[in-house]
Amino acid sequence: MLIKILNDLIKECCFIETYSQEQLSHKIPVYRYHLLFREFLLSMAKSAFDPAALSLIKHDAAMLLEESGNIEEAVQLLHESGDVKSLIPLILKWAPSLIRQGRYQTLHTISNSYRRSAL
Repeated sequence: MLIKILNDLIKECCFIETYSQEQLSHKIPVYRYHLLFREFLLSMAKSAFDPAALSLIKHDAAMLLEESGNIEEAVQLLHESGDVKSLIPLILKWAPSLIRQGRYQTLHTISNSYRRSAL
C-alpha cells in the first residue's frame, strides 16, 4: 500500500523520486525527496535548528544511510556534521566490500573526504 502511494506521488510530481538501486546492497525500493525540495528543506532546517542540533540530525541520518548501504551519502553527511571520528570506522568497515565490488573510485573519494575533514 505504501509503495503504491509513493509511486502515485512520483507520477504526480510531488517532490519524491526513486533512488538508483545500482549502488545499494538490497533491492527494496528506496525513495527520496527531489533535489530542489531537499535543498529547500535543508535551508529551512539551518534556520530552525541550532548548529549542534543540526549536526546531530545529520549524524543520525548518516548512520541510517550507512545501514542501508548508501555509503557515499553517509560519508557526505558525516563530513558536513564535522564527525570525523565516525568516518574512520565506516571506511574500515566498508573498504573490503567496496574493493570486492571494484568500486575503487568510491573508496578513494571516501578516504579523501576523511583527509579533508581531518585537516
